[in-house]
Amino acid sequence: MAGYQLFIIKRELVETLEYKQCSRCLMDTTSSLITFDEKGICNFCKGYEDSLQKFVYGFTSLQRKQKLESLIAKIKEDGSGNTYDCILGVSGGMDSSYLCILAKEWGLRPLIVHFDNGWNTDLAVTNIQNVISRLGYELYTYVINWEQFKDLQISYFKASVLDIEVPNDQLIFAVLFKVAKEKGIKNIISGNNIFTEEILPDDWAFKRKFDLTNLHNIHKKYGTRSIKGFPTLSLKDRLRYKDEGYK
Repeated sequence: MAGYQLFIIKRELVETLEYKQCSRCLMDTTSSLITFDEKGICNFCKGYEDSLQKFVYGFTSLQRKQKLESLIAKIKEDGSGNTYDCILGVSGGMDSSYLCILAKEWGLRPLIVHFDNGWNTDLAVTNIQNVISRLGYELYTYVINWEQFKDLQISYFKASVLDIEVPNDQLIFAVLFKVAKEKGIKNIISGNNIFTEEILPDDWAFKRKFDLTNLHNIHKKYGTRSIKGFPTLSLKDRLRYKDEGYK
């Protein structure tokens, strides 16, 4: 009851706030964490600019090139003598597909890993096939049990938690590290787009993606099927992989 009352109070507070939208982007007061400066620009725009400065504009083009070349050289060194020098997770989307192209240009030898959770679109499947055939990669597809995974996702819906994508996000990385260890491949490369992903408000997503206790508790309360054997990844597991040299 207390949780329900808290929700009502929060909803009433939100409803009394004056609706406002950032003068620069589309973010608005649907996020409880949004603030605006004197020009009406929101704090998420500011955070985006800070990230650009930190990861992009904080270095000269020469420095970025040198840093990238050093990283590529380290991946190749770690993978010396192995069939593959890195793991590359691919979804069939733009970011991971483009990263496959870049890996080829950099002379890397990635094992392409795809996590099939039953939600693939025909376009995603076609994109993956094109990437593999045109770039000459080998594809490793990990197919999760659909009925079990569906039951876990339904559990999150029933729990009405903030981020229903936690199971998918956690299992993707769990599979990448699982395959990396099985194959003795020390490096996992992944791509994200700072220009499109940096402004997501903290009150719209669950940041502790590797909270395995939280996942098990939600499924224990709302799930109906066993998920024993699932390639889950806790924070402790993540630290253990790091200590063993998988990164």
